[in-house]
Amino acid sequence: SSEWLAFGDETVNAALRFIRDRAADGISVADVLDRLGVSRSQLERKFAEHLGRSPGDEIRRVRMAAARELLLDTNLPLAEIADATGFDYLSHFSKAFRDAFGESPRRYRQLHRR
Repeated sequence: SSEWLAFGDETVNAALRFIRDRAADGISVADVLDRLGVSRSQLERKFAEHLGRSPGDEIRRVRMAAARELLLDTNLPLAEIADATGFDYLSHFSKAFRDAFGESPRRYRQLHRR
């Protein structure tokens, strides 16, 4: 997708590709840093400059977007969606989802089902 190559900074592009490909594996910012071989401060600065958000925010954004799609497009149980998006516990998934979208995953599915 051209969205991932829209930035003139290869470090940001590489980080975005890695996050897009691996966010559902439950990666952390440390995993991105290990993969790219850059310092946390360098990556944080580049993300702030190019995206206006942190690498951690981007990981959460990608995970929540995937969770939202699974809620709307599948009949998977919530526990399976939590697992598929990198959460070890359904309670952690539910809290993160509520923080991101303002309602529980179950309620979101009921109200916004396609």
